[in-house]
Amino acid sequence: MGYEDNEENNFFPGQVSRSYKATVIKCTLLCFLLPHFTLFSSYIPPTIAALAYMTNGNASSQLPQNLPYYSWVPFKFDTGCSYLIALGYQAGPMFSYGYR
Repeated sequence: MGYEDNEENNFFPGQVSRSYKATVIKCTLLCFLLPHFTLFSSYIPPTIAALAYMTNGNASSQLPQNLPYYSWVPFKFDTGCSYLIALGYQAGPMFSYGYR
């Protein structure tokens, strides 16, 4: 904005922003990624359960009764494949909500 460093008067207006730029970027990325990691970690156990249900042939494993978060899904999710689709149906808006 027109301010230049002036060594005579010991005036360096851009020094603070240059020196803390890396710190600000790290904090911004942390605040951006932490909610995404939280959401991602909530979908790991039901995804593993659905994949185990699909690979073991319904004998030794069971699908969870509920999805990770309460939401309305317009179809039944009583098979392994439909449960994975329901997880994706629920996860899409949850992950994109942070970008509004």
